[in-house]
Amino acid sequence: MKSVLCLQIICWFIAMTLTSACSEDTRVILHEAHVYKGQSDAHPNNRQERDDQLRQRALLVFSDR
Repeated sequence: MKSVLCLQIICWFIAMTLTSACSEDTRVILHEAHVYKGQSDAHPNNRQERDDQLRQRALLVFSDR
């Protein structure tokens, strides 16, 4: 009985030690509403060409319908 309790305490200690190491993330990321800080997307084609390309790709995939 005493060995079972000792084993439970050891397992609990190991589990708490391992999971506490996972939760320490010191990075803080601040987000501003409606502000995109990434690079702008450069589309080489105009809207009509892009729509035609997407339509052709869709016809290749959905040709059975």
